[in-house]
Amino acid sequence: TLTPERLELRSFVEEGAFFVDFSDRVFRRRLVTTKKSQELGRAVGLKGGRLPRVIDATAGRGQDAFMLASFGCQVRMVERSPVIAALLADGLARAQQQPDFAGITPRLSLITGNASEVIPELVAEQTADVIYIDPMYPASGKSAKKEKAMRYFRAVVGDDDDALTLLRVALECTGSRVVVKRPLKAEALVVAGLKYGKPSASIKGKTTRFDLYFRVR
Repeated sequence: TLTPERLELRSFVEEGAFFVDFSDRVFRRRLVTTKKSQELGRAVGLKGGRLPRVIDATAGRGQDAFMLASFGCQVRMVERSPVIAALLADGLARAQQQPDFAGITPRLSLITGNASEVIPELVAEQTADVIYIDPMYPASGKSAKKEKAMRYFRAVVGDDDDALTLLRVALECTGSRVVVKRPLKAEALVVAGLKYGKPSASIKGKTTRFDLYFRVR
């Protein structure tokens, strides 16, 4: 649905809408209060002024990518669902009109396509220091508001049954590391038969965990 304000995804069976909004009050507060030393920045290797080039292989709503760009990273976002990519492009277009985002949005680019196919093409053009993967979380049922948004999202993109395939491609293509975002208590993704196919380290937050896979050349 295209309203005068934004592009929205709506359900025929329940009220509400899913859309991308980087001006959301909660996200803005997170953007201001999150420091480079916290979990996401540490996971991608922000240290001593180093600004890694990142491919976000599962862009989704784009919030982590936007956060990384706010730290100074160049981030290429990949989203395979044309619907979600259109919502994300709409959110980015509106963010580009915000003067206080002028230093962030130029660091973001969006590609629509299957990341397993797109990533090799992207790294052939420019090396990616970090490839970031955030597979679909299982439904938790803890927050009705959040679960409604995720139901809309999941109905469009489905479950990430090919997460291991994507992880293998990312490990073969990254210049330094792959970061996989997981629920805190979820099992780590492991690519069998690959010596660097399991996490070398993890950075834990209150509800999520970042598993780090370091590329061995």
